[in-house]
Amino acid sequence: MPITEGKMTFGDGVGGTIEITRPIFGYKSVINFPFHTVNSEDTHIYSFDPGAPYDVRYCDCTFVLNATEHAYLIGYINNTMRASNAVEMVLPSGSGFHPFCPDKGDSGTFTVALEYLGSKGIGEAPYLYFHTNIRITNQGAYPEYALPTEVSEGSLTIGSVSGIRFPEDWFEPSTEYAAFGSTGRGGTVNFIDRGSYADAYNTKFKVTSNESKAAKVIKYLSGTARAASFQITTGTNYYAFNYEKGSSNTYNVKLNQNDLTVTNNEYNQFEFDLNLNWISTV
Repeated sequence: MPITEGKMTFGDGVGGTIEITRPIFGYKSVINFPFHTVNSEDTHIYSFDPGAPYDVRYCDCTFVLNATEHAYLIGYINNTMRASNAVEMVLPSGSGFHPFCPDKGDSGTFTVALEYLGSKGIGEAPYLYFHTNIRITNQGAYPEYALPTEVSEGSLTIGSVSGIRFPEDWFEPSTEYAAFGSTGRGGTVNFIDRGSYADAYNTKFKVTSNESKAAKVIKYLSGTARAASFQITTGTNYYAFNYEKGSSNTYNVKLNQNDLTVTNNEYNQFEFDLNLNWISTV
């Protein structure tokens, strides 16, 4: 039987399934990387990456269901597939729900584990519907998925992906100079200066983009760049790493984070934070 529009199914692998309404927008998809990182004396990050097979991807989402569907979901999690990591989650073609980030698609059969995170109980908006929070963690191979055709939105380039929108909240650069002062009695200040090679430059910013760009960037970061260095290219007046590193440039950088949290706020809009360590300017 085809899945009803706006719905999804959970199955037990032997024919028993439930069909319920998909989660609401605002869900968060998390990639937890297995990176082991250290900060060296030159302020650069050095990382060991065991590899993509050790990544963890999960989705924290909210189901807003009437009493009938809520009973299906709770009964399924608490009885039928209680403490199971072999749940079959089926998303119909073009479901619009990307539980494991837009690079892994919104359709097909996924093997997952379901964890109950709590419920607000019944409410008035929508009237007599339950709000239930669930964590869905991927447990197997992902279905085949072709990324959508890219739609350009701006002049920022991350790795091999160009046409990314300028951060709506701008960049938040942070600079730490390796000259440390100590004030003695009488107000005399003495310094220990480790030299400019030990100055640290970092930046963080929020990427907001359509599905096509979000999928391509996330695929690049999680598949190609990972814990290795990669490049970003900025436009005029970006000042991604503050004044010292220029208005616009191409920079060698590394991810300064072990998790990537992607929020699907509404149709065709995804956002995630990037925290980057400056390595060099090209």
